[in-house]
Amino acid sequence: MINNITEVPEGFKMTELGALPEKWEIVPFSDSILKVTGFTPKPMQRGKYQATGAYPIIDQSTEYIAGYTDENDKVYFPDWPLIIFGDHTRIFKYVDFPFAIGADGTKILKPNLELFAPKYLFYNLVSLNIPSRGYNRHFKLLKETTLVKPPLPEQKAIAKVLSTIQSAIEAQDKIIYAAKHLKKSLMKHLFTYGPVQISEAENVQLKETEIGPVPEHWEVVRLIDVAESKSDIVGGPFGSNLKVSDYKDSGVPIIRLQNIERNRFINKDIKFISEAKAKQLEYHSYYPGDIVLAKLGDPIGKTCMVPNDLRAGIVIADVVRIRTNSCFTNKRFIVYALNTELCTTQFRSQKTGTTRPRVNVSNVRNIKIPLPPLKEQQEIASILSTIDKKIEAEENRKNALQSLFKTMLHHLMTGKVRVKDLEETAS
Repeated sequence: MINNITEVPEGFKMTELGALPEKWEIVPFSDSILKVTGFTPKPMQRGKYQATGAYPIIDQSTEYIAGYTDENDKVYFPDWPLIIFGDHTRIFKYVDFPFAIGADGTKILKPNLELFAPKYLFYNLVSLNIPSRGYNRHFKLLKETTLVKPPLPEQKAIAKVLSTIQSAIEAQDKIIYAAKHLKKSLMKHLFTYGPVQISEAENVQLKETEIGPVPEHWEVVRLIDVAESKSDIVGGPFGSNLKVSDYKDSGVPIIRLQNIERNRFINKDIKFISEAKAKQLEYHSYYPGDIVLAKLGDPIGKTCMVPNDLRAGIVIADVVRIRTNSCFTNKRFIVYALNTELCTTQFRSQKTGTTRPRVNVSNVRNIKIPLPPLKEQQEIASILSTIDKKIEAEENRKNALQSLFKTMLHHLMTGKVRVKDLEETAS
């Protein structure tokens, strides 16, 4: 949060944290919180967390609410609000309701209301840059920090601005959750009854197959049956043929596990190899528009398409490249089919290994998928692609809001932007 300004602007003063507004003070972290008194129940062990219950469990994990409990004697009933600090994770949470304390590493901070508005203190703490010590404890580092303290009215105004952005982010989360839930329901419907209205589902003649019920006129085939040959479904080279030391800053791109999500290619942190090395491994090549599948990970078998704007390259050992016959398959439909629970269940049952379970290429070739007529494949792919575009658009809005929050958090906590300036701009 250090403000690197060499010349002090009018109305500011130079402090150990950089240039700050004249009426702002700097206080040690120890002055910002009070000792928690009264009954403090012992932390609940993760094994006792429930999916539902009367009281939420707050711990140091990334999830705001980690679980639930019905044990009344485990619930914390102090004066609210409180701030929770993850001693291992460095995560802060603002809590203003009864809760049970989660597993070891959960620190409870009680704001000193004489100095700080609780929500402002929370955002101030969030803005701190606490160095990571891995899974070691970080509270000692937190205690060594200092905080900026504007006058209380300005603290409350700052907190209101940041809370407004945070509320918008939470609203986006709900929209994204609803869209993903709709997609999950639609996939189950489409891969059971086909592209028909829900009201017409009861009129679809179904047949039982080894992968579950499908429309009477659909086929169930092995993945290799919709490819030209075995060479259309190949895994990456053995580790001895492609090593981390082969990675370059530029050249021929390689697709790794971290580039693959369900129905989505993650086009970032792309690694490269030399043209000469790629020539040696051309059997393991991919082209834009190919299908790629993760042989291990969570879930095993997650699949996506290579984007058209990515140059042709090589897949690594734990990735399978798939090419299907375009005369009777729609590639996007195949991707959706491989990401259904129908196929994920097969991958789980065929995995080998204990430390890093995976499936081999022969498993992938023999995975059984439902195959409707091409026209129905196209309809199903179009319906699901529309929802995916909606989810992506909402996630982009959320990312934009998160970037705005991060920027405003820094500017407001350093005085670079003042709340009164925002009010004047809005008026």
